[in-house]
Amino acid sequence: MTPHSVESRWVLEADVRAAVRLVGLLKFESEREYLSDLAADRDRGVRTAVVVAAGRLGGEKAVPVLRKRVRTVGREGPSSAGVNTSLNQTASDRC
Repeated sequence: MTPHSVESRWVLEADVRAAVRLVGLLKFESEREYLSDLAADRDRGVRTAVVVAAGRLGGEKAVPVLRKRVRTVGREGPSSAGVNTSLNQTASDRC
């Protein structure tokens, strides 16, 4: 892999993180289906942005995306705060 391709991948991942954040901030329901695929992205920043966006969108449709992330958090280490916060937010939205 050349240094240029590493730089290109980083820029692409930064763009994906930004796009996912916008989905959550602007509550783009039409883009919700793509969050599930991105929940398994190799970039930790993208996965974290997915959790936050799914939590902001809330509702029952967010639960599968958040569950998918909870299952993989144990393999990554103790960085589950974002997942737990989003799960709590989604649970309170359901009440």
